[in-house]
Amino acid sequence: MTLNELIKKATAIARRYTTGDIPLKIYGTEIDVTLTEQGENGNYYIEVNYTPTPKEKPREIRMRAVTPMGSDCTMGYVVDGAEGMTVREFITYICTNNKNERGHFDIKYADDGETYGTLMRIEYSHGNIDARHLSDKNYEKAMNAIVDNINAGGGWGAMDYGIYTKIER
Repeated sequence: MTLNELIKKATAIARRYTTGDIPLKIYGTEIDVTLTEQGENGNYYIEVNYTPTPKEKPREIRMRAVTPMGSDCTMGYVVDGAEGMTVREFITYICTNNKNERGHFDIKYADDGETYGTLMRIEYSHGNIDARHLSDKNYEKAMNAIVDNINAGGGWGAMDYGIYTKIER
């Protein structure tokens, strides 16, 4: 969509309003529109300020091997790039991008700042989490927790994640 087309669209929408500032979002852009009445004839003056909305760069999450490959062809990993996400965002990322994987997520909390306990375990398979976990009393607390760091282990289509969070029990 060209700038002129955006202005025409903003103008058409702005005419539905009375005077004042009208914030609009059209096709991934931010458009500030100020509508003022001009003169006695009731004509309107429309000022349009156009700012393209920057596209958010997708998060890069990488598995970094930290152990040698075992005799069963599995390895231990550190997951880089997930710090600061919620547990829900990370699980959604894994279930969306690794649909052929199965395993579990152990959501861990800081017991005393150094020792971690498991708040809950969530099983997953082929892009879906096991529905029985949805009724767990700790589910929402676990899903909204902020990721501190993650380690993982597995191979051959099975991966288990230890998600260390910034919540305390």
